[in-house]
Amino acid sequence: MSVYAASTKDKDNLKPGQIVWPAVALKEKHGNGKTLARTKTIHVVLSIVEDSDIGDLADGTKPPDALAKRIARISEEAYAQGALLTQADIATIFCMSQPKVSYLVRRYQESIGKIIPLRGFVHDIGRSITHKVKIIDMYAKGYSTKDIARSMSHAPTSVDRYIRNFERVKMLNLKGMSQSEISYITTLSESLVIEYIKIIKEQMLKN
Repeated sequence: MSVYAASTKDKDNLKPGQIVWPAVALKEKHGNGKTLARTKTIHVVLSIVEDSDIGDLADGTKPPDALAKRIARISEEAYAQGALLTQADIATIFCMSQPKVSYLVRRYQESIGKIIPLRGFVHDIGRSITHKVKIIDMYAKGYSTKDIARSMSHAPTSVDRYIRNFERVKMLNLKGMSQSEISYITTLSESLVIEYIKIIKEQMLKN
């Protein structure tokens, strides 16, 4: 996509199958009680339908798998343009429920081993801990902060924060503290502490 087309975004510069969509700016921070009206958005161009989508279906790709691939594509397009789509955006664009979007996203991420850069993951919104566990798993396997950040569509500072929290959990776990005590001291959810301890135990078995 040319710089001119990306900046003007008028209908004459759109390709067939593309739309212009207002998405939350990548650098816009989430805050409790912050409404969408007070959140900065950027107009991005999204390729809702491409020739490859038709080819996938013609080749026998199952519709849910093809749809998940399209969701990943437009999410990455928005991210590349400095913005983030939400699951609500995806649900509206493809006329489906948010639980269905959540299911497709989760299954796709598990199949490719990479996080789709939706706002909930990148800005750490919601209860999902999947991306945090994946980041720490990569860290435990020796990946650098830079490589993890690139793979998970996260800022290096966020990756370093997760690593610091993991190391705190590791230290407290080695001191013999319970999961609930570690959760209280670190202010991390107990479910996340449990996942981190699983990774710690896996490390100990390997060493």
